[in-house]
Amino acid sequence: MTKLHDKEDSGKVGDQELQEAKCRTDIVTYSLMAEAQHFHQHRVTDFRDYVQAYLNAQIEFHKMVCCVLFYCLLYLHCVLEKVNP
Repeated sequence: MTKLHDKEDSGKVGDQELQEAKCRTDIVTYSLMAEAQHFHQHRVTDFRDYVQAYLNAQIEFHKMVCCVLFYCLLYLHCVLEKVNP
């Protein structure tokens, strides 16, 4: 693009050629922006899915821990009743 500006300043490039170059530059720019947006959307979606899976696994783990603690409490209660009838 810098070379095009240099040629434009020196008068070596016609208006038609300049417009075509600007059009091609715009196409490439918009294509790159669309591609970046596409990858960003996928990154956000993947991260959201990862965090949801992680939190669901944590919830299941802590539910299991609560069940184990509850059964330990019941066991302790039964043992204490046998010791102190």
